[in-house]
Amino acid sequence: DAGDEGKDSFSLSLYQNGGCSGSPYQGTSPDSGGNYSFSNLPAGNWCLSLLYSGSSVLPGNPQSVSVPSGITIPVNFAIQPPG
Repeated sequence: DAGDEGKDSFSLSLYQNGGCSGSPYQGTSPDSGGNYSFSNLPAGNWCLSLLYSGSSVLPGNPQSVSVPSGITIPVNFAIQPPG
């Protein structure tokens, strides 16, 4: 969102079939603005996990995502400041 501070010190893993276990289908790290993307995903159910140490991740981690064919789905995470 506007005014949010991006973090480049975390990584995201995307798992196929809705469960966050096994080997990730794809992984990425956000840019300095906190933006990330996964490309060329087949339609289906996915699990997105954010890996970050030092503070809590909100609203929940991991997140389940259903991706229809040919559609872009935004998924946002918020990192709660320590303390």
